[in-house]
Amino acid sequence: MEGKQEIMADKLIALPSSHAVGRVRLKDLWELNWLVEQGCEVDGGLVAAKVIDYGLADYAEWVEDAINDLPKITESEAFRRGMRAFLDAERFRRTFGNPKFAGYVSRQVGEILEVARFAALRAESAPPDPF
Repeated sequence: MEGKQEIMADKLIALPSSHAVGRVRLKDLWELNWLVEQGCEVDGGLVAAKVIDYGLADYAEWVEDAINDLPKITESEAFRRGMRAFLDAERFRRTFGNPKFAGYVSRQVGEILEVARFAALRAESAPPDPF
């Protein structure tokens, strides 16, 4: 069973990758925010290893594009509709009933995406493993 950091790393790969092809999984935004609220931190080494393993040469660029679009995505009616179907009524009311919630999610997810982007950039600039 995957731990929270592995799940976070997978979602930090999936979100910008899906955004790059125009199919953002909106639930990933919610789940990344939830993981941060649970105290989970980005394992930059794990994210970088996945970027290398999957051969995602454009990952850092995809992350930057996704970060730039986060406010538009989190404030969209599509995000609200998607989360209304996913969340119970009380949780939806507590979160999306707050006009500042979309900005909060955008900032939280943007911060951890930035950590993932820097980890990927460091991995790209590291000398190749001689073994």
